[in-house]
Amino acid sequence: FQADIEEFTSVVIDLGNATNLVGQEGGTLLARFANVTQMPQAQFRNLGSAITDLGNNFATTEAEIAEMATRLAGAGTAIGLTEADLLGLSAALTSVNVYAEMGGSAFSSTFLRMQASIQEGGDKLQRFAAISGMTSQAFASLFESNPMEALTRFVEGIKQASDQGMVLSTVLGS
Repeated sequence: FQADIEEFTSVVIDLGNATNLVGQEGGTLLARFANVTQMPQAQFRNLGSAITDLGNNFATTEAEIAEMATRLAGAGTAIGLTEADLLGLSAALTSVNVYAEMGGSAFSSTFLRMQASIQEGGDKLQRFAAISGMTSQAFASLFESNPMEALTRFVEGIKQASDQGMVLSTVLGS
């Protein structure tokens, strides 16, 4: 237990020195993310490295990635996303100016609505599938076997809808 605390503290200090994910706020975000996803304590170094790498390679910051990932963690974990999926999705979203406060809530709600639509079937499932360019059965199967790929297809569909003039809040609010 002592070694885990020392490792966590070391990671938070390193992030504070190298990124904008600093101090108590940075430590709290990491701890909450790990708690919600039930990430093993021994993985904090990997978490810090992944966040730093994403911050260096996307048009976003480490603090934005960590905040979005923390907001997405509950719903994302519930549908089967991994810590890596959540971090990658968070980097992608924040790099296109989707902010954690609203975007995290909107996407979390969408994750859970997708999952419910698959369990219930019907029009809602058909709508998610159509946006994703798939049949209802194909979308449901993909979501159950690889939720990140299903979300990727859905986001690609949203982009196409946006390019055709649809409003993002309308698509996500359905």
